[in-house]
Amino acid sequence: MHMSDMVQTNKKRRLEGMGTPVKKLMLNQFGAAMLGIMLSSAAMQSRILNFVTSLLAIFFYLFLQYTAIWEVGAKDRIRVDGGRAAENKWKGLHAAVLANSPNLLFAVLIIVFTAVGVPTQWGWAGEGAVIFTFIARLWQGMYNGVINFVIPQGLSGTQTILSTGIYLAIILPSLIVNLVGYRMGYMNHRIFPERKKKD
Repeated sequence: MHMSDMVQTNKKRRLEGMGTPVKKLMLNQFGAAMLGIMLSSAAMQSRILNFVTSLLAIFFYLFLQYTAIWEVGAKDRIRVDGGRAAENKWKGLHAAVLANSPNLLFAVLIIVFTAVGVPTQWGWAGEGAVIFTFIARLWQGMYNGVINFVIPQGLSGTQTILSTGIYLAIILPSLIVNLVGYRMGYMNHRIFPERKKKD
C-alpha cells in the first residue's frame, strides 16, 4: 500500500461516523445561541446582568455539548468491545473541531480584516470585520454578554486587533468539553447522574 493510500485510509477512519455527532453539536450551538441572544436582549440595560445571563447560556450550551458527545462515546465503546469499530481516543475533539469550523472561520476572518483595516483604514477591510463580527455574534449568541463585558468600549489601534482574539478564545471551552465528554462516555464515567426511567 502506497503512503498516500495509507493517509487516505487513516483520514477516512478518523471521519467515519462523524456526521451525526457533528450535526448534534451544531444544532446544540444553534439552540444555545438563540437562547443567548434572547437573554442578552432582555438584560441589555445592565452590563452585569448581561454578563451573568451570558454565563448561564454558555453553561447550558456546554452541558448540551457534553451530554451529546458523552452518548457518542458510550455507544462507541459498545461498538469497539463488539469488534465492530476501532478505538479513536480523539473522536470527541475531532467532532468538536468540525462542528466549530464555522466559528474558527469567522474568528480568522474577523482577525484578518481587523488587522488589515486598523492600520490601513481601508473601508472594505473595516466593513468585512463588521459583517463577520455581526455573523459571529449571531452564531455564538451565548457569548455576547461575556464579549461585551470583557472588551471595553473605545478601543483603538493595536488594542482593537488584540481584542479580536476573544473570538478564538471562546471556541476553546467547546473543544475541551467535547474531548473530555467523549472519553468520559467511552469509559462510562458520569459527572451528571443518570436519569431514571419511569415505569
